[in-house]
Amino acid sequence: MSLIHSQRLPVLHGVVWPESNHRQAHGSGGGKLATLVPAHIMIKSDSRSAPGPQLSDPSTTDRKARQTGVMATWVGLIGVLAGALIAFVSQYLVGRSERQERNEALLLEQCALLIALSEDYRNRVWEERHQVAAM
Repeated sequence: MSLIHSQRLPVLHGVVWPESNHRQAHGSGGGKLATLVPAHIMIKSDSRSAPGPQLSDPSTTDRKARQTGVMATWVGLIGVLAGALIAFVSQYLVGRSERQERNEALLLEQCALLIALSEDYRNRVWEERHQVAAM
């Protein structure tokens, strides 16, 4: 058992107080009596105490730090994948709109050519009927 596990610290309302802070906070008068418990045991705070972190075993802290690191890695990976997905979708949408613009321009050009050919055909038929065409 390490020195931390065998050390006893006073506890007041579920918060672990180092011995010097306990004397400063409560002085000689008033307050509830503190109970001595091992530092690695977490005491649940009652509803009157302020929420906040409580001291616990260092191995738990290391495990939480590793879990936080793993979580940050997963969040980063998901962020990269989401960014790539957004880039691919936006490229697809931009390409689609460019294709649609090209198709609209091509349709307009083909319609103009069709109208021009139709007018040319009309003129030729009219000339033939009125025998205006030069022989």
